[in-house]
Amino acid sequence: MNRDTVINNQYQVTDVLHQDAFQRIYLAQDLYSESKTPVYLTAFKDLDAGQEVISAFQNFEQEMKHFFDDFFLADDTFYIVSKQCPGKPFPGFITNTILNPYEKGQIVSNYLNKLIAMESLPMMVKYVLSSFGNISILDRKIVCMNNILFFSPEDIEITNEEHIQRIGDFILCVYGNSLYASIDDVKNGVQPETATIIERCYEGLYPDVSAVQKDFNPIFFKSRLKRDERPSIPSHARPSQRAAHDDYDEGDVLTMPDHPDAPERPFHLTRERKVGRRKKRSQRHFKWMIVLLALLLFATGLWGISRFFTGDSEDPVAEEPPAQEEPAEIPSQVDEPEEGDEAEPGDEPEVPEETETPETPDTTPDNSITPTPGQPYTEYTVQSGDTLYAISQRFYGDGNRYPELMEYNNITDTTTLITGQVIRLPNE
Repeated sequence: MNRDTVINNQYQVTDVLHQDAFQRIYLAQDLYSESKTPVYLTAFKDLDAGQEVISAFQNFEQEMKHFFDDFFLADDTFYIVSKQCPGKPFPGFITNTILNPYEKGQIVSNYLNKLIAMESLPMMVKYVLSSFGNISILDRKIVCMNNILFFSPEDIEITNEEHIQRIGDFILCVYGNSLYASIDDVKNGVQPETATIIERCYEGLYPDVSAVQKDFNPIFFKSRLKRDERPSIPSHARPSQRAAHDDYDEGDVLTMPDHPDAPERPFHLTRERKVGRRKKRSQRHFKWMIVLLALLLFATGLWGISRFFTGDSEDPVAEEPPAQEEPAEIPSQVDEPEEGDEAEPGDEPEVPEETETPETPDTTPDNSITPTPGQPYTEYTVQSGDTLYAISQRFYGDGNRYPELMEYNNITDTTTLITGQVIRLPNE
């Protein structure tokens, strides 16, 4: 099949990773997915040769849907679609990374949990999915399965004993820090009790994966107490012993190390680097918090400035009543004798002679308000310039009684008097 071929009007082939008489594996792009992550297509063109695999998907259709993105029959070819995992491929990661006991225990425990979740699948599918070429490692402790079905003819008739032995190989590589570790490397390591589990896997003493996990849980619990201890570089991790698989960076061609008798099966894996994801995520959250805090302070400052300049200038302010003027002293017309001056007997004060003066009309206006007789109150029309204090002074002779007028007329503000307004003055 040529590149740029579209399968089932959805998957565009971008590369051919492997092909033989039994199966073909393509790297493709899902045209209807917004994700840019490539997908793998395992194709069985010879339906007779792949009948065992096809029957497994027909008999375990519901179980298979939990592990594969899609599977379908098109143009007399059976296709199985699986997504690509991020992270580093397990062979390169385990050889080039020094792990502490906690990280090793986390990887093995996560691997066993994923295998237990596959218990309902056919044995040959579980065996292929648990191969080293299908495993990626995230954040130094999380196992991710690519779920690429890459079969060899002997995988069709695999047994449970061989499946458990593969689990032993995985634990040996993790605790031996290399694909080429021996059981002696584990016995001489920081957790030699792990070697017992590996030997029991090789001897076929475990009936299923749950039994392996039951023995491994105490070791994992112990490793959690020593998560900060990082072992030294083991002797078997020298570059000379890793010459055949020197570097496993992204984009390199990998081979399946767990099929020594099968022909080389290269995979061109494009990986997504996720180094320091938690640190980057926390830094991004911190930046957003700083931005939100700055916006909040800016909005508060604008509100304070606007309140400072506008203020509450429209709120009415009660007018203070004017101060009462003291009446001017009226000089007495009769000079009283000063103290010490005694009036002599017979001396009478001189009385000025009355002189006739022409009468002049009194032009001083009468500002007093005359109460209405027989009524409880007197109506008064407000004149220009009147205040409650002045009206009280003119009606009662006491300006300080203006609060009584406010209460009687339901006036709440002394500045609300309007010329022409009629108010009632209660008679005493």
